[in-house]
Formats: sequence, structure tokens, C-alpha cells
Amino acid sequence: MIIDFHTHIFPDKIAKKTIELLEKKGNIPSFCDGTVDCLLAELKRADVDLAVTLPVLTNPASFESVNRFASEVNQRFANEERRLISFAGIHPLCDDIEAKMAWIAQNGFLGVKIHPDYQDTYIDDENYIRIISAAKEN
Repeated sequence: MIIDFHTHIFPDKIAKKTIELLEKKGNIPSFCDGTVDCLLAELKRADVDLAVTLPVLTNPASFESVNRFASEVNQRFANEERRLISFAGIHPLCDDIEAKMAWIAQNGFLGVKIHPDYQDTYIDDENYIRIISAAKEN
């Protein structure tokens, strides 16, 4: 089995704009348009069996919307040939980190994505330590 463990997808209505912003910020071209359908086509073309999608929260206010989309992806692929698994995302400035991490676990996510570079902080920030501790607890 071949697994691509680092992919990113977005809701269709924001995918194009989001990809453009990420390409500019990261100075890296995208190989896809950021949609589920494009990722599935690329997986098939490359003969990859499964992709793990990793949502990055660039601000704490996006916790609900980003994780709602991630949950929808997991639900869509739960009962058919499993092609995508989405992790949850969390930002170090989210309020009530412990409760949010418990929600992530209770909603069946297998992991959580943090990304210091895109979250404008460092991995040794005390809130990342709280996130990692809560992940261990859950």
C-alpha cells in the first residue's frame, strides 16, 4: 500500500484562492487545485492508495469551519474504498485547547495538524505544549 501522508485540500468554493495564497507564502507551486476531486485524480494517476489530508489553521477563529470540512471528508470516505483520511487542525491561540482536543478525539480524528511556520509561532510555545499534552491524554 502506498500512502501520501502530507496533502492539503479545501472546500471547492475557497480552494483556488487558498492555493494561490499558499503558493505565494510558501514559494512552492501546487500540483493540484486544492479540491478533493483533483487530489483523487492525482492519487489515481500516481497509483497511490491513500492520502492523509492535513488542515492548517492560520487563525483560531477557523477551528469550527476547518474541522467541519475535515469531518465531512472523513464521513464521505468512511463507507467506501478508503481513499482519504483527514486529520483535524488546531491553532495555538485557540481558547480552551483541552476541550477542543477532546472534541477532536471524540469526533474520531486520528491525528491533529499543527504548523508553527503558518501559525506564526515556535514549536516550543507553551500552547503547543498544551496541545501535545492534550493529544496524549486523548
